[in-house]
Amino acid sequence: MKHRFSASTKPAAAQLDSIELRAKERPALYDAISRVAPAMRNFEFQSAEEVLEKAKSIILEWSPQLAGQSFHVRFHRRGST
Repeated sequence: MKHRFSASTKPAAAQLDSIELRAKERPALYDAISRVAPAMRNFEFQSAEEVLEKAKSIILEWSPQLAGQSFHVRFHRRGST
């Protein structure tokens, strides 16, 4: 079975700016959006191993921008194996 990781949004910076403005107007939105993050890449996969391989490739592409920085990756696996 083929799966797809995908999401669509405005460019990440524009989306975050928009969210920040709305949250300033309505502070209760901070709780509702505290786990929202824009998807900057997407890919198709057929196995957990393929997810890890493709994610590693993306991280390596971003390594120059991440150098000297810290970051966090969270992976939730749901459904059948």
